[in-house]
Amino acid sequence: MIDATGNYADDPEVWAKGEASYREVDAALDEMLAWHARFPDDSLISALLSMPDYAMPLESIRANLKMTIGGGLNEPRDAIGVAAWALLSDPDQLRLVTEDPTRWDAVFDEAIRWVAPIGMYSRQTTRDTVLQGVHLPAGAKLGISLLSANCCGS
Repeated sequence: MIDATGNYADDPEVWAKGEASYREVDAALDEMLAWHARFPDDSLISALLSMPDYAMPLESIRANLKMTIGGGLNEPRDAIGVAAWALLSDPDQLRLVTEDPTRWDAVFDEAIRWVAPIGMYSRQTTRDTVLQGVHLPAGAKLGISLLSANCCGS
């Protein structure tokens, strides 16, 4: 499913596997949505279901839950990995954090500033446009790179 969201090469096999994954996730979500409709709790699914129909239609609930599946796994893993690697690579910084646990928020903020957990967003132009003197036709596929924002800092 995640591979399909980043299928920048437009590979038909990746699209097909992504579509199969979407259907599997939808089937699992349908079961969970039905259960949470009968037994609401303090979960994200129950919260989304409790919204008025006009605020969050079923397809939007599914889309938000799919986004949470990807974003709830990949980005936290990457941010934690970068923070752990940085602290284990610098004993002085690790000592500062272990001596003062209030610094953990700063560790997290610096880790995601240093190596953004989301490197690129895919976008598509909706109309002909010019960006920095380059003509982009309607439908042009773009990769917006966030990782480059911190490429030259230390």
